[in-house]
Amino acid sequence: MTQRLCKVCWEWHDLDEPWPAECVTQRPQRADFNAPMVVRDIEPYRSPVDGKLIGSRSTRREDLKANDCVEWEPSLRHPMHHRTPGKYVNPKFAAKRGLPLREEIAESLRTK
Repeated sequence: MTQRLCKVCWEWHDLDEPWPAECVTQRPQRADFNAPMVVRDIEPYRSPVDGKLIGSRSTRREDLKANDCVEWEPSLRHPMHHRTPGKYVNPKFAAKRGLPLREEIAESLRTK
């Protein structure tokens, strides 16, 4: 007696007998098949904050964390995040380059 695991009802069915009608008429969904998901690594680039070479996603995460930055997303288009020409929001970035901060940011740093 040979049996096979049914991917519709997840029970064992005998191959010598006809399968239940619900198992024959239903097909397993695409999500029922496990397949590896692979995401390619990023192209190497220089960090805009400190100029270090970033060659992998893990290095990028570490660089963002070390420089108190966040990854840009379209949802970040909020009035708070609009750039004022010549004024910067990230204090570490501005300090390393000797650039001016936005007034609100500079004020919040003074009050801390």
